[in-house]
Amino acid sequence: MEIDIATQYKQKEFTTEVFSSLICIAAPSFFVDLVEATLNGWSFTEEKPDFIKTDVVVLYQNDLFHIDSIVLDEPKVVDDLLDALNEFFLCLSYLVVNKTKDFKLLHCASYAEKDKNIITVGPKNSGKSELILSKAISGKRIYSDDLLLWSTTKGVFISLGLPLRLRRTAISLIKDKSIKEKFLIGKNILYSHQKKIDNAKLGVDFSLDELKIMDKDFKEKDVPIYKLLTCIQPYVISDRFFSHKKDL
Repeated sequence: MEIDIATQYKQKEFTTEVFSSLICIAAPSFFVDLVEATLNGWSFTEEKPDFIKTDVVVLYQNDLFHIDSIVLDEPKVVDDLLDALNEFFLCLSYLVVNKTKDFKLLHCASYAEKDKNIITVGPKNSGKSELILSKAISGKRIYSDDLLLWSTTKGVFISLGLPLRLRRTAISLIKDKSIKEKFLIGKNILYSHQKKIDNAKLGVDFSLDELKIMDKDFKEKDVPIYKLLTCIQPYVISDRFFSHKKDL
């Protein structure tokens, strides 16, 4: 069957509603199809109200993906589809905070185990992704492997419905072929398929039972809940990432 390349990569306009706020996207249909196949709890409609401006653009041109958004200083340009997906998901996460004004965005891993809701923080490359991979493989519910919403007014944490993201080198950690098949494999990144892992949907909230931090030996260390604010503050993403930088 002959593929109409011009149609395949044609820009279309989509809208998604998140916590009563609209996010408007311009992107090829195939890209939004992939977004819907990996996100959990999101829905995209092929339309854009006249009174709403575009918030994020994904353009495929000359074998490169160009991603731009009102929350970015400069466009991101990548040559791999899953790298483009990664940049798009970051924009979506920032836009949720920008639009709603109700949340902080926390860099962490989070999962449920033995009826306990657990958040684990730690510096980059401290082993959080490997931790979440092991929890996911063992069937635990995953709230976040990287980004989590935090409502400080309600005192709850909220899933963004993002898929698990792993570095390409993590393939060596996955021995079981059936587990490998749960992931899309890109040049630099792996993303989990929707519904093949118990990944919490967008909007699922929970109260924290246990707080942990990754230590220098790549192991979780318990942190008393009364130290919550002190412990997680360094992992709250700065407001500058969510500010409106420009119109598209």
